[in-house]
Amino acid sequence: MARIAVFSLTYPPFVGGAEVAIGEIARRLPQHAFTVFTARLRSSLLAREKVGAVEVVRVGTGRRFDKYQYPWFASRVAAVEHAHVPFDAVWGMMASWGGWGALRFKDRYPNVPFILTEQSGDSDAFIRVRTWFWRPRYRQIYTKADAVTALSRFLADRAKRYGAKDVAIIPNAVNVAAFGRRIGGNERQSWQKRLGIANTRIVVLTISRLVSKNGVDDAIAAIALLLQRGMAVTLVIAGSGPMESKLRKLCRVLGCDEQVKFLGHVEQSDLPILLSLSDVFVRPSRSEGFGIAFVEAMAAGVPVVATPVGGIPDFIRDGETGVFCQPRDAASVAEAIARIINDRALHDQLVQNGRLMVVKQYDWEKVVPQMERVFQSVMKV
Repeated sequence: MARIAVFSLTYPPFVGGAEVAIGEIARRLPQHAFTVFTARLRSSLLAREKVGAVEVVRVGTGRRFDKYQYPWFASRVAAVEHAHVPFDAVWGMMASWGGWGALRFKDRYPNVPFILTEQSGDSDAFIRVRTWFWRPRYRQIYTKADAVTALSRFLADRAKRYGAKDVAIIPNAVNVAAFGRRIGGNERQSWQKRLGIANTRIVVLTISRLVSKNGVDDAIAAIALLLQRGMAVTLVIAGSGPMESKLRKLCRVLGCDEQVKFLGHVEQSDLPILLSLSDVFVRPSRSEGFGIAFVEAMAAGVPVVATPVGGIPDFIRDGETGVFCQPRDAASVAEAIARIINDRALHDQLVQNGRLMVVKQYDWEKVVPQMERVFQSVMKV
């Protein structure tokens, strides 16, 4: 059994696309033993525990500052583990904190293969600003990796610009069976009441961390425009983040606070239910490395509105698998939502084409074997 050390700044209970991917891949590759070295961030979290198929080792003191010490702490703790039972490979999740921690381990043990997965949704401009003071070291995350994977063509191009040679495009995926769940009857009514949407005719959903790059403010402004046109629509926002108070204030200013529901953090297991209650999924991103939330919506049979930025054009074709709007343009977002709602034939075509594409290309059963080939290509076990 091969042992793989995974460097990821966060891991459950902090959940995003990267964390879900690690868990899904580990569960489907029982021939490997995965140990995730992650930042503790909360003192209430255990320093070590088994989460699904993954051994989780949390480093730091359990405070927010753990993030900034993570590459040093994680590589040091992983080195202690390696001295007892060697790892056959290290896997850095994202070319930032996780990649930096994996690089430090690689510096110490150059014969241990280093795999980098690039999936950051930040814009190129943001990354240039964030890495200006350690640019040569940042480039080494790409150049010293023995194998590099990227979630999209956009991210593969970025990796190559920073010096990565051969980059395999391997997207994140979804559990198609789980996201195909539909609810009805009393269960549906119970959830609608719980979410405050029992009397809503049209539900527009966004699943987004509340940060500027996800354009949630544009989604809110679009809903205000649709309400002005007399459309009975409610926006449901699933996610938390530093912009929440600002977004709530925007709702009050635009007079749509009664038609915008902030749910805060929603457990991954509840997302299929939330999607099944929705008529349209929207996220007018300003940058996006891949966008697993869109794929989840398509798997659930919900038509999507998105912007043609970053990795999104890999899976959305305008008018076929989704509808494009323009970033930073609330009127464009509103038009795209209205187009889907008012054109039933288009709606049904988007649902059918989107789910078919996900089944063919973005099911974990199709994606995990691609990642396994990368592991096998670098490990000598």
